[in-house]
Amino acid sequence: MPDAVVTVRCEACRHDNPGDARFCNQCGVSLGGGAPRPAQMVYTPAHLRNHLRQRTAVTQGEHKQVTVLFADVVGSTRLAERAGAEHWHAILDGLFRILTAEVHRAGGTVNQYTGDGIMALFGAPLALEEHARRAAAAALAIRDAVRRYAEDLQPQSGLTLSLRIGLNSGGVVVGAIGDDLRMDYTAQGHTVNLAARMEAMAEPGSVYLTDHTAAWLDGYFLMRELGPMRLEGVAQPQAVFELTGQHALSDRLQWAERRGLSPFTGRDHELEQLADHLSCLRQGRRGRLVVLEGEAGIGKSRLCRRFTELARRDGARTIHVTCPPFEQALAYGPVQQLVRGFFDIDRDDPPARARRKITDALSSEGHTQPGVAPLLHEFLGLQAADSDAPSVAPEDRMARLLALCSQVLVHRHAAAVIVVDDLQWADAQSGMFFRHLSERGLQAPLLLIYNHRPDATLVWASRAADDVIRLSALGDDDCRQLATRLLGPAPALQALGERIVKRAAGNPLYVEECIRDLESRGLLAGPIGARDLRDGDVPDTLPPSIQALLAARIDRLDPAPRGVLYVASVLGMEPDSRMLSALAPETEHCLAALLDGGFLQRARPGRLQFVHPLLREVAYDGQLESARRALHLQAAVWLEETIADRQLMADEAAQIARHNGLAGRPEIAAAWSIEAGLLAGQQDLRVSLECYRRAREWADAAAHAASATAHRIRARAGINRVAALIGVEPDEVDQAWQVAEALCADHARPNEYAELLLSRASVLLNRGHTDQALMRVRQAIATATGPEGRALLGRFRLPLLNVFFVAGALQSGLDALEQLSPEAWSRGPLTQENFLSRALRAMFLAARGDLRTARRDMADALTVARREEQRSSWIHSNRVDLAYLARDPDGAADDARVAIEEAEAFGSPLFLALAWRAQASACYLRGDFEQALDALDRGDAYATPGRQGHPFAPLLQALRAAVLLKAGRKDSALMHARQAVEQADAMAADLWALRARLVLADCLLATETDAAQLITLQKSITTLLTRTGARFFIAPMHLLRAEYHMQAGDRAAARTAFAQAASLFEQFGAPARARLALEQAEKLDTA
Repeated sequence: MPDAVVTVRCEACRHDNPGDARFCNQCGVSLGGGAPRPAQMVYTPAHLRNHLRQRTAVTQGEHKQVTVLFADVVGSTRLAERAGAEHWHAILDGLFRILTAEVHRAGGTVNQYTGDGIMALFGAPLALEEHARRAAAAALAIRDAVRRYAEDLQPQSGLTLSLRIGLNSGGVVVGAIGDDLRMDYTAQGHTVNLAARMEAMAEPGSVYLTDHTAAWLDGYFLMRELGPMRLEGVAQPQAVFELTGQHALSDRLQWAERRGLSPFTGRDHELEQLADHLSCLRQGRRGRLVVLEGEAGIGKSRLCRRFTELARRDGARTIHVTCPPFEQALAYGPVQQLVRGFFDIDRDDPPARARRKITDALSSEGHTQPGVAPLLHEFLGLQAADSDAPSVAPEDRMARLLALCSQVLVHRHAAAVIVVDDLQWADAQSGMFFRHLSERGLQAPLLLIYNHRPDATLVWASRAADDVIRLSALGDDDCRQLATRLLGPAPALQALGERIVKRAAGNPLYVEECIRDLESRGLLAGPIGARDLRDGDVPDTLPPSIQALLAARIDRLDPAPRGVLYVASVLGMEPDSRMLSALAPETEHCLAALLDGGFLQRARPGRLQFVHPLLREVAYDGQLESARRALHLQAAVWLEETIADRQLMADEAAQIARHNGLAGRPEIAAAWSIEAGLLAGQQDLRVSLECYRRAREWADAAAHAASATAHRIRARAGINRVAALIGVEPDEVDQAWQVAEALCADHARPNEYAELLLSRASVLLNRGHTDQALMRVRQAIATATGPEGRALLGRFRLPLLNVFFVAGALQSGLDALEQLSPEAWSRGPLTQENFLSRALRAMFLAARGDLRTARRDMADALTVARREEQRSSWIHSNRVDLAYLARDPDGAADDARVAIEEAEAFGSPLFLALAWRAQASACYLRGDFEQALDALDRGDAYATPGRQGHPFAPLLQALRAAVLLKAGRKDSALMHARQAVEQADAMAADLWALRARLVLADCLLATETDAAQLITLQKSITTLLTRTGARFFIAPMHLLRAEYHMQAGDRAAARTAFAQAASLFEQFGAPARARLALEQAEKLDTA
C-alpha cells in the first residue's frame, strides 16, 4: 500500500502544496505560521488606505505591472528554538518594523507578512513608473538595515540573524479583501512565484533578482550576473542576478553631462524669458518663481543647464538640484543637495572637510547663532563620531533651513538662481520645502526655477509662479534652420538638408555632425552658409578619413568595452539591453565606460542607443565578417526564444529575418521576412514591400534549399499584393509574377500558387481587368488544397472578396467565404483578425439590401480598428458610401475627413482615391456641390490608368455626373455619366456598371431623352441587377420609373413606382430615401 501523500494547504489561495514546501507554488505566500505581525496601523500606509477607500476598481481587481519583493530570515526555525518563543517574538517584531518602514519609504506596500518575512509590492495598488528601481532601493536599504540590526542583536542574544531577498517584475491582479484594506495579490505567469524562488536561492545577506527586473535596473544599480539557473516550476533556465549596490550617478542628465551634452538649439525664446526674469531680479525687485513644464525628454533640464551657465558667467550664484525618481521616499534628499550647494560641498568631500566648509561659510557671513552648524551637520549626515545630534522637530528644522537659505544667499550674492529639476519626483518633505521656499524665500533676491512633467499634484507651483513656460517638441523647422545656416540656400543643398533633418528627428547635434562628416569627406566645400555640393548624389558609404577618425576613437577604448560595442553594433542602432548582456557577458562591467565615453546612451526602458549612426556603422564594419555572422546567429536565436510565447510584432519578425540573413541563413531569413511583410501590411505598406523584397533576395540566394521554393513564390506574391495598394514599377511586379508562376509550374506547389493567384488578381483589378481578376480568384479557390489551403484562402479573404465585389459577383463571393470559414469571419464577433473582411462584407450586404446590418457591422469594424490601433481610412470611406446610399448625411463629413487624414498617413493612392470620393459624397449630401467637384478632382488624380485607385474611376465619374446634375449642369453630367458607363464596361466591373447606369438614367431623364434610349438602358440595368444580385438598387430603379411615368403623364403609374421605391428603401434600411419617395407620391395625390 503506497504511503500517504502529505500536503500543506495555502490559507490564502487554498492550493495544496507538497508537505516540505515553504512557499505556495500557486501564489507565493509563505506556508509557515505562528509568527507575529506588526500592528495593523503599519500594514498599509495612511495615504494608501485613503486612496483605496476612494477607488472602487481596487476592490474589484486590477491588472498591475509591479516588482515583487520577498524577504525571509535564514534558518528561522533553528534561531527560534535557540531564542525561545517570547524573545523570538520580540526579535521578529523589530525586524518587521524595519522591513515595513523601508518598503513604505520607497513607495511600496507590504502585501503579506509571512512566518519570518514579508512579501511586498511596488506598483500596486498605486502604479509607479519606477517600480523596479524603487524595489531595488528598498531591497538595498533592507539589506543594510538588517545587517546593522543583526550586529546590535548578536552581542545580546548570541544569535546570527541574516536575511535573504528576492525580486521579480511582471504582471499581477490586485484587489482589496477585508475591512483593514489589506491587499491580496494573485500573480499571472509566475511573477510572484519567481520572486519567491529568487529569495529562496539567495545567499544570506544578498539580493537576487531575475532578468525581468535586471532589465529595468541596468545602468542605475550595480548587478552581478550569476548565469542561467534551473528553478522549480520553470521550464527554461532563468537568468539570475545579484543586486550589489547603486550607481553614484542615478540622474539621467548627470549621465548625459558625463558623456557631453549636445549644442543648445531651438530654445532661444525660452532662454530670453529666463534671462528677463534674472534681469528683473537684479533691478531690485522681489524674488521670482518660474515653472518649466513639459513631457519627459522635451528639453527642460537642458534649457535650465544652459541658462545657469549664462547666469554664472554673468556673476549670479547658481545651484542646480535634481530629484531622482527612485528616491521619492528618502526625506529631504533634494534639499540636502541644495544645502550642499550653498556651502560648495562636493560629493567626494570627506565629512571633516565638509564640516570645515560649513563652519568657514557661517563665520564669514556672521552666522554665530548656536546650534546652526550642528543642525547642518546632522541634516547632511556629517556628525563627528563624538558629537551629539541636535534634537530638532521636523517643523522647526524646515523653518530654520528656510531662514538659512535666504540669509546665506542674501549675504553672499546680490542675485542667486536655484534650479530644481524634475520636481515631480521630489519626496513629500522636499516638495513641501520647495513650496515654502517659493513663498518665503522670494523675499530674498532669488530666482527659483522649478521644472517638472505635467502633474496635477504640482498645480500649486503653476499658481504660485510668476511665469509658467510650457515646452513643446523641438520641431523640424529649428533643425532645418540650423541645416540651412550651415549649408546654404542652394536647391541641391536644401534637398540634402531635408534628408539630414529627416534623419535627425529633431536632434540639432545630429544635423551639425552629419554636415561636418560630409565636409570632411570632401563632398561639401566652401564657407559655412555657402557650401558647394561637389557631387549631387551623396553616397551612404563612409570615406576613409571619417571612418579612420571614428575607428580611432573606438580603438581608444579598452578591449572589453570595445568588444561590447562591437556586439552592440551587430544588434542595430537600438540594441536590446538583455540581448546585449546575453551575447556579451561583460556588458555589466563595461557599460559605464561606453555611456560615459559618448558611444551609447539610454533610450526607452530596456534599450540602449548609439549616440550616432556613424559610430555604429564603423564599429560594425570594423569586424571580420565571420565574427559578425556568429553574433547575428546568436542574436537571431535569442530573439526567436524571446518571442516564442507571445504575439509577434512586425519589427520583431523583421529583426529576426535580418539577423538570420546576415548570419548566412537566407532560407530562414526569407521565411521571417515574409511574416514581417504580412504583419506590416496593416500599418506601413512601404515597410511591407521592403520586407517582401528582402525575402525575395534571401529566398533566391537559398535556391538550393528544399524550403526555398515556397519562399521564392510567396515573396513575389507579396510584392504583387502590395503593388495593388501603392506604387510599384509594373516591370518589377510583372517579373515577380512570371518567375513565381514558372516556379509553381515546375515544382507543383498548389497552395503557394493559390496565394500567388490571389495576389495577382489584385494587380489585375488595379489595372482594370476585372474579368481576369475574377478568373484568377476562382482559379485560386479551386487550386488550394487541404486545411492549409483553406487557411490560406481565409487569410487572404480581403483581396478575394474585393474582386468579387467589384465584379458584382456578390452571392458567389459570400458563398465562397462561407464554405471556407463561416464561423471565423461572418457570424462570430468582430476581432482584429476579421474586422477588415467583415467591413467589406458589410458593403456586400448593403448592395444586397441589408443596409442596417451593413452600417452596424461597419461601425463595429471601426471600433475594433481603433482599439487595435489599425489603419481605418478604408472603413471611414465605406461608411460615407453607406451614408450616400441611404442619403443620410449624419457623420459623413467627419468620416470623410478622417479617411483623408489616414489615407495620407498610409500613403496608398487607392485609399486616397476612395477618401476623396468619400469627401465628395459628404459634400453632395449637404448640398455643397462646388466643394464636391473639388474633391473629385483630387480623387481623379489617384485613379488614372496605372495608379492604384484606377479600379474606382467609374465610381468617381458617376459621382461627378450626379453632382453636376444637382448643380444644374445637365450636359456635363450626361457626358460624365456616359464616361462612367464606358469605363465600368471596359473593366467588366458589373457593380460599378450598374451604379453608373442608374446615374446615366437620371441624366437622360433630366435632359428629356427619347424613350428608346431609356428603355434600352432599363433593360441593361435589369440584366445587371439579376447578374449581380444587388437588390438595393431595385429601389432607385423604381424612382427612375416614377420619373419616367411622370414625364409621360401617367400620374397613377408614377405614384405606384414612388410607393414601391419607398417600401423598398424602408425595407433595405434607408428611411431618409423612403421619406423622400413618399413625399413625391403624396405630392401627386394632392396635385
